[in-house]
Amino acid sequence: MRDELLKVLPSLRTRYPSYKDYALQTGTDIFPPAELQWASLKRARMFAAANTGYVARLVLIDGGWIPDMPGCARPALSLPIVSNLAIEWIRRRAYSRNGLKKAIYDEQLLTPDFVANAQAASYGFVAALKQIASVTSPALRKPTCPTLIVWGEHDRLSSIETAHKLASVIPHSRVVMMKNAAHMPQIEQPATFHAEVLPFLKG
Repeated sequence: MRDELLKVLPSLRTRYPSYKDYALQTGTDIFPPAELQWASLKRARMFAAANTGYVARLVLIDGGWIPDMPGCARPALSLPIVSNLAIEWIRRRAYSRNGLKKAIYDEQLLTPDFVANAQAASYGFVAALKQIASVTSPALRKPTCPTLIVWGEHDRLSSIETAHKLASVIPHSRVVMMKNAAHMPQIEQPATFHAEVLPFLKG
């Protein structure tokens, strides 16, 4: 399993250079909860595309598009100083209260506790961005498994057009629009979200 993980996530090679380092690790050691909570949908789609035998069904929530980086961007982002400065700037903007207003339709949810929890979890988002910047996207970008694309109808970060663009390039996919939700429909409309996602996952 270590070898399969390293093929998809080469950055783990520095953490687990040998089988001995990997042997006693649990799932939460390899993927800390903070990282999983805000894990990138782009990574999920990349994993599903590159490992079709492991993924039976895929859910993409307001994201998943894999852009092509300009030739100079990836080498620049591989430089620790440049990468850390750029990603920290993105994190601070995205997880400020004003940044979260673009992700949440109902601003009453933006309590001080919600903002504090989002900011605490944002370091998982940083880890995901660094992973995307350091890994070349697989040549195969189309998951072959059934894919549910869930989108908030008021998303100001990822347009509805992006949802339909994803559906047009991923076989066996369909789009579900969530009312009264923006970029995080699983948080804003949990009951409706579960009603759509759970039957899909059960097949």
